Amino acid sequence: MDAECAEIGKHRITVEDSILIGAISSPWTRAEMQEYFALVLDVYKRRGPVYLMTIIKPGYALSPEARKYIAEWGKQHPDVVVGNIVVGASLAIRAVLRLAQAAVNLLSPSRIELTLVDTEEQARAWIAHDQEARRAAAKSV
Repeated sequence: MDAECAEIGKHRITVEDSILIGAISSPWTRAEMQEYFALVLDVYKRRGPVYLMTIIKPGYALSPEARKYIAEWGKQHPDVVVGNIVVGASLAIRAVLRLAQAAVNLLSPSRIELTLVDTEEQARAWIAHDQEARRAAAKSV
């Protein structure tokens, strides 16, 4: 399947099947996050549950308003995102992301796993493994 691309503010998002990939090198605003999650919903409607892969580049940041929106969105859409994989985050960014994920999981009836890896290859391997596990679980039902 061919990849689709979207520009959200300074962020370039690539959609490969049900995977949204963003190499993010500037802060996310709330407005950008709203546009991003509208894209997430669009992909979900067309392709089913979504994986988010964020490749952290220098300059990445989440504003408090963007973090709050993520938590609100997760509460309203508990079954849309099945994996949140972050590539290359520093220790400080990892701490912020874990706090944001804890807020989402506290407010949301579903639990979205936050996976932190060092390389895009590790992220793709994690997604492939998770997809296979979900297919196997669906077959056994």
